[in-house]
Amino acid sequence: MVAIRTTRQGLPASAGAKCGQREHQMIKYVCDMCGKPLIDNEDVRYVVRIDVYAACESAEYPEGYDDLDAVEDMLDAADDPDGPRPVDESFSSFRFDLCSICHRRYLEDPLSVRKERRLGFSDN
Repeated sequence: MVAIRTTRQGLPASAGAKCGQREHQMIKYVCDMCGKPLIDNEDVRYVVRIDVYAACESAEYPEGYDDLDAVEDMLDAADDPDGPRPVDESFSSFRFDLCSICHRRYLEDPLSVRKERRLGFSDN
């Protein structure tokens, strides 16, 4: 998302207002795919939010294995510097503003898989 804060006169908000004068700020949006400015009351702005995180799959444990055994195994693994490291389970979130044309293109191919196939590279 590209948001630029400006005053009503179109000057950047950082230009500063005179002491005691209240600034009217507006947020201007730009399409994150094509760069087209999105004008309030004229253009429809679409918001795409993407959350990326590790999927938690249920694991198979031997009979009699309980939560205390799991905690003990994790503590033992943490003490072993050469042992396996845990999978990065960090969470990432992305937010994009799109114009109506880019919104339609995004819905047709959200992961850009077809775009890569269209390029037609040879196998050599």
